[in-house]
Amino acid sequence: MNAEILDSAIKQAKLGRYRREAQVDTCAVFAAALYDALQALDVPCTMVTALNKTGNRWAHALVQVGDRYFDSMGEFSTAIYRARVKIHPKVTLDISYTEDTRDECYEPEFDELHAFYLKHLTKSLAAVAAVTN
Repeated sequence: MNAEILDSAIKQAKLGRYRREAQVDTCAVFAAALYDALQALDVPCTMVTALNKTGNRWAHALVQVGDRYFDSMGEFSTAIYRARVKIHPKVTLDISYTEDTRDECYEPEFDELHAFYLKHLTKSLAAVAAVTN
């Protein structure tokens, strides 16, 4: 699947306020749903964790397709992250990407949210694919 098509499908998915939550609190649930949706379409993908090792340390669950990474806001990279959170160009970021697994991405209490993400991602991926084919 083309990165631009995937980026568009993620951005067009009707996720409401849950899109923002997937940036902070439920990124692993979103990544698992995106991974599951792509696997259902036979799109080769990998679960990945982005780790910021400088300043405010954080981890963020992503899905890698080819050489690009995706989260609930679409494509993810250091430059894109920098722009999203308005980090000054002189501030150093050290983000590394490590392969992860789909197993145990989240607790069962998030099953309904996973189903919600999966439903809307699947619909959006199908709609974008229909337009581009």
